[in-house]
Amino acid sequence: MTKPNILVVGKYDDFDRAPLEAAYQARSMTECGAPDHLPSKVRDASRAIAFRWHSLLGGKIMDQFPNLGMIANLGAGNDTIDVAHAVPRAILVSNPPDVLAEDVADLSIGMTIGRS
Repeated sequence: MTKPNILVVGKYDDFDRAPLEAAYQARSMTECGAPDHLPSKVRDASRAIAFRWHSLLGGKIMDQFPNLGMIANLGAGNDTIDVAHAVPRAILVSNPPDVLAEDVADLSIGMTIGRS
C-alpha cells in the first residue's frame, strides 16, 4: 500500500519526525512562505500539511496545493492559519486541544499563592 503524501512545515526533531516518516510520504518545506520551490508533482500529491511554524499559513500558500484536505497544526491555537480561507475549500484545520491547559493552571495557582 502506498503511503499518503503530506507536507511537513517547520523544524521537527527525530522524535517527532520518525513517526511522520513511518506513516506518510513526508516532504519538507522549511520556509512556509516559499512552496513554489516544490515540484508541481509534489504539490499536487500533498493531501495534508503537518504545520509547526510561527509565520502565517495563508490562502496563497493553500492555493498552491490543489488536493489539500487537512492542516494539522502541532502547536497551540490556530491563529497562524487562515482558517477563513480553508473552510470554503473544505480543508480541515486541527490542533492539539488543551495542549497547555495544565501549564496555564499551574502558573495561575503559583501566581495566586505568590500574591498572598
